[in-house]
Amino acid sequence: MLLRYYNGDDNFTGVFEAGHGATSVPAAEHSTITSWADVSEDADYKEYEAAEYNAFRNMIKQYMPSFAISLVSDGFNIWNAITRLWPSTVVPPDGGDSMRSMLTSRLNAFQLTLIRPDSGEGVETLPQLLTVLLGALPEHFDDKLLPLTTVFPAGDEYEQKYNAVVDKIRAKLNMSSGNPFRRFKGQQMRILQGDGVALDTVGDMLSSLLANGFCANSVHFGSGGGLLQKLNRDSLAVAFKCCAMYVGGKTFPVGKDPIAGGKKSYGGDPPVIRDAKGVLRNRGEYDAAGNMVRGNPKTYDEFMNGVPGDELVKVFENGQVVSEQTFKEIQGRAKITKESIVSAMKKAVDNLSLKTDFMQKMSSDEAIAIRLSEASCGSKWKQAHPTHLAELQATFPQYQAAFGKIGITTAMDSVQVLEHIKANHVCDKKAKSKVFRALEDDEPDEAIAAMAGKYVITM
Repeated sequence: MLLRYYNGDDNFTGVFEAGHGATSVPAAEHSTITSWADVSEDADYKEYEAAEYNAFRNMIKQYMPSFAISLVSDGFNIWNAITRLWPSTVVPPDGGDSMRSMLTSRLNAFQLTLIRPDSGEGVETLPQLLTVLLGALPEHFDDKLLPLTTVFPAGDEYEQKYNAVVDKIRAKLNMSSGNPFRRFKGQQMRILQGDGVALDTVGDMLSSLLANGFCANSVHFGSGGGLLQKLNRDSLAVAFKCCAMYVGGKTFPVGKDPIAGGKKSYGGDPPVIRDAKGVLRNRGEYDAAGNMVRGNPKTYDEFMNGVPGDELVKVFENGQVVSEQTFKEIQGRAKITKESIVSAMKKAVDNLSLKTDFMQKMSSDEAIAIRLSEASCGSKWKQAHPTHLAELQATFPQYQAAFGKIGITTAMDSVQVLEHIKANHVCDKKAKSKVFRALEDDEPDEAIAAMAGKYVITM
């Protein structure tokens, strides 16, 4: 009902823009998929997988008219889901369309289909998921990439640094020139990453995408637990403190400056002024690096009568909202400036330049062969049964040598495959912690060392 209302005629402006600035799409939750399967230990593994496949098909079928559909796919085995179920051309005995044919119909209708993993570490799994999807659903990827545009002007100190990073990414893909950043056609398929998304993790996830030759818009970042629950007043340096007293026509600044350091507060009530570059700053004197060297807080008269250009407006007083604002107005005030974009691009280049060697290990041939081996264990991977390895080796012949290197064979059953991977190729819990701690500390060489020759960090 909500979806029909939001997507109805004239409601985009009336509800989306003028209202709260959000809408909704049909999105599967884990139980809406896993409830289709008999999860008892002795359930038939073929029927188990067929049930998951039909759950996927049903979700797409029921909401086929919707512009966007989000389908959580890691209820059992994300690697099996994206290599064998999403691309499947199997039409069940009771009829209907195959998963692949419905995805093709959505592609041709310019609709958006979101694949949602909800486990693993995004820095590692995102480029792996995209690498596998490129082989499993190649028709959904753009085969005519536009030339790269100029990012930094000629002579800029970052021009050479950026070009060096792009050349390293091209080398990873055996390219000598051209655009190495692969993407979905019309952005009509994306991975929806919500797990592990937080202010301090998105940068490395994006770096890993780019380092492995995928466009940033291949992933749609959602608000997982990190953005919902791990935000506090320190996340964006927000605090409410008494900063001034106005008594008897006089101003008395209030502040603190502990000898231990780190918690000095501004003394005085500052007007917030938007400068010529569009940046909001407390009124005062600043050095060339943008650091305040001297504050200029409000006088008593200014406190009583206001300051021209002060962006701080009273919106709440004594339990009452005194100034209503729409989400669109807030968006307008928070517009990103050109200077902030350039600063962010430079930071991204610095991060890529530092971490590309580590990030590119995420999609090594051996790492992808391990993910395909996991996929071969099917939906009911804990139950011992023949694998689908031969089928996947035929679909992904470029990894044949890597399968030999990691010691996975078609003679192994599903349990043997996973035991072999865990015993020989995956970092243990302690090593995993060291890897990501080193990466967070901008020490990629230490992160590589912590992997100790393992091909993947997590299952």
